Amino acid sequence: FFFKQKTAYEIRPRDWSSDVCSSDLPRLLVDAEATAFSSIDPRTHRVTAKIERGARLVVEQDGKPLGSWPMTVVPDMPPTVEFAQPPKKTARAALQLEYHAADDYGLASVAANIRRQKPPEGVTDTPIEVAMQVPGLRSKDSKGQSFTDLTAHPWAGLPVLIQLRATDGVGQVGTSEDVEMVLPEREFNHPIAKAIVEQRKVLVNDPASRQTVSRAIGAIASVPSQYSDDSVVYLALRMAAQRLLRDTSQESTESVQALLWDTALRIEDGQVSLRSEEHTSELQS
Repeated sequence: FFFKQKTAYEIRPRDWSSDVCSSDLPRLLVDAEATAFSSIDPRTHRVTAKIERGARLVVEQDGKPLGSWPMTVVPDMPPTVEFAQPPKKTARAALQLEYHAADDYGLASVAANIRRQKPPEGVTDTPIEVAMQVPGLRSKDSKGQSFTDLTAHPWAGLPVLIQLRATDGVGQVGTSEDVEMVLPEREFNHPIAKAIVEQRKVLVNDPASRQTVSRAIGAIASVPSQYSDDSVVYLALRMAAQRLLRDTSQESTESVQALLWDTALRIEDGQVSLRSEEHTSELQS
């Protein structure tokens, strides 16, 4: 018998039928450690035990062995995972990740965890999780890659830490070393769109600067000719400027960040860009 060891190995509940007429229940012995069976009916019994070590497994009743087997407990090691290539930005500003992962009994999943290097004080960040495909079922050695568009994320253009995490079938997790990089960002050409995105980045880096950002956004809104007298852009900028002053919660600040991004896209590319963003989000979900 070879047993895969978790933190402790669990023998699956299994029926044991005994033809011996006895009032005593059978026992499972792993070396000197005994576990009593429970009765299902007078002749059928079941046992569940955790095995962490031992060299022999015995089932006995009334002190007499009903079966005896040598065994070896094989440790189940956590998976290993590493970057096959350093993370990089593609020509279309997507984040390209490549991994190499392995596990002695098979991989369940691989994902990338992305964290901001220096979160502002008082801000609770939610890491970005990028699920990566594991070819095959319970693959023991796997290589894969992913392409993820994170240009709309508030952290685009900011320094981040990326760590790979591989999980096996029993929930053990192996991690890679952290890799530092600047999260890929979209380049804007329209000067007003670029200015709005820059103010968004200031707000992401320092939510306490909301008053300064509000004044800057208000100043941009006050000259509609800069953005083709688009009334939707004007209203969006005025709304963003007012919300920054009236609501200081993290939820409101994040909502303004999203509004500024959508407004910059409208100025840069018009409705076509917004529809493209919605389509990309649907594909990724």
